[in-house]
Amino acid sequence: MKKTLLLTAMLGLASTGVQADALALKFGGQGWLASAESGSFEADETSVAVWAAFEHPIPIIPNVKVRAYNFDSADNSLVLETADYLLYYELLDNPAITLDLGIGAHHIRSGEIGGVEFEGALPEVYAATRIPFFDRDEGLGFYAEGVAASLSDIKMTDIQAGLSYSFSLSAIDLHLMAGYRFTSYEYDGFDDLITADQDFDGATLGFEFDI
Repeated sequence: MKKTLLLTAMLGLASTGVQADALALKFGGQGWLASAESGSFEADETSVAVWAAFEHPIPIIPNVKVRAYNFDSADNSLVLETADYLLYYELLDNPAITLDLGIGAHHIRSGEIGGVEFEGALPEVYAATRIPFFDRDEGLGFYAEGVAASLSDIKMTDIQAGLSYSFSLSAIDLHLMAGYRFTSYEYDGFDDLITADQDFDGATLGFEFDI
């Protein structure tokens, strides 16, 4: 049922989506000063997140984005390596706001809590926005991005928001970002192995090139 609802939502987005005016390639990276907690296990590490996106002006066909991040505690008591494979549409793209909505697959490539290892994949919904304070292409603005999923054996939320500063370098736009990211997992027999909660949160510093 949930997969059917996701497909229906995607078809609805396809009928109303506003695509990019031209081809665009975006890629970026982020340092995440993450604090992790799961039961009696705690860790503070600097995690690294990377992403890339391809946007185009062709109607109906969605844009594509891939995200990944890794968290590995020094003693390996808390490990989480994930990737998101996203299809999305630009519903709004004007001087006041940009808004992307889509669906995707969240892949837990490798996870470990206290020596118990697990992996798996689940469908998710995706949303992202940017709101410039003054000028669309340059200066300060607000950004937010998130994915969420809920199945019988797992619930996941990954949300981040903060301030961005944008400027142009010849044919490349550069966005510098500082914000806060919160990620939460609730496992209930996930992968037939793990029942636990796992939370990550902390400040982020990142960049994105828009070619």
